[in-house]
Amino acid sequence: MYTNKLVTLKANVKRMEYISVADIKIFFNINDAEAQELLDKLIQCGMVQPFPMDGIHFKVNR
Repeated sequence: MYTNKLVTLKANVKRMEYISVADIKIFFNINDAEAQELLDKLIQCGMVQPFPMDGIHFKVNR
């Protein structure tokens, strides 16, 4: 199920400008730790900048 969430998140992130842990939590209705893990996977894939723009939101690479 974790893989399904990551694939779904990758597909949706492509249409976004910025993403945060809170956005991921709301999208999947999951806890902080799992949302942070999904965000870390996006950073490892190179889909998201590794540092937050304003301390919360990460810029999506286009």
